[in-house]
Parts: sequence; C-alpha cells; structure tokens
Amino acid sequence: MKLTDYLAIWGAVLSTILACWSIYKDYLKRYRVRVEAGFRVVYQGDGTPRTDVFAVTVTNLSEHKIKVTHIATFEARVYRPRWVNTLTYKLFTRNGQAYLFSFQPLHGDRMPITIEPKDNYIFTYTVDEFPPIADLAVTTADGREWFLPRKSLKKIFKDKTYLAIRERQKATANA
Repeated sequence: MKLTDYLAIWGAVLSTILACWSIYKDYLKRYRVRVEAGFRVVYQGDGTPRTDVFAVTVTNLSEHKIKVTHIATFEARVYRPRWVNTLTYKLFTRNGQAYLFSFQPLHGDRMPITIEPKDNYIFTYTVDEFPPIADLAVTTADGREWFLPRKSLKKIFKDKTYLAIRERQKATANA
C-alpha cells in the first residue's frame, strides 16, 4: 500500500466519525419543544365557570433549560422548512402580518419564562381581541421558532369559542 492509500483510509474514517458526531449533536441532543394550544374555561374557586381563555402549553422535552421569549400568531401559514416559506412567499401574495401575545399572561410570571428540562408551562390569554390565526409560533431565546402542529390548528378552527369570536369580529367589521 502506498501513502496515498493510508491517507484515503484516514480521511474516510475521520469523515465518518465527524458525520456521526454531527448526527448525534444535531438530532439526538437537540432542543425539543412541544407546543399545544386551545380554548379552555377558567373556573372560580366555587367551581362555577368564569371565562374562556386561550391557553398555550409549552413543554420542554430536551435535557436543557429553554427560555420562552415570544408567542405569536400569523395571519398566513408559515411553511417549514424556511426555504419552502421563502419560495412560496415570492410566488404567492399573502399577508405576512404577525400578532404578538402579551408578555404578561393572565396567570403566572411575565415573559421571558425559563422552563426546566422535562417540564411545561401554560400561558393563558383572554379571548377578547383575539387575533386572526393561521399559524402559532413560540420563540425561544436561542432564536428558534416552535410551531403548533397543523392537527391542533384544525381543532382550534372547529372550536365553538373560536367560531363565536370570528362571527363577532365579522359583525364588528361590517358595522
């Protein structure tokens, strides 16, 4: 065997080790966050229903702390991965407007909120002045966005509270 053969073997082994390390780092040890949302009813101490709220549950599934900095809805669907969103944004005209939820939820601490590993936090918001929603995203301090699954969004669209809000907003807009 020549020196070039040994160098080729060394390069193949080294690149395989680096590829395995990248897979481990990027996929197995990555931050994982689950976002759930929907309309809930808040009850008073005596058990009587008080009001409808919109609740966003953020669950930290990773082994690291995460810090939630923003929760927002989008009027138009945001496609993932980002290059698909960029391509469709140039091809199709749509409103790219987003609505930030308040940094102070109805209950609990003000954002940013640090969520411990394997823990969750529920953000509750009033349904008054509820923004249009085609997508919902939670942004963490590292700049990543975690989106509500499409299946959950479809449940929100069918919810009677959401439908009542939409009817009330349409009536106000037509008046």
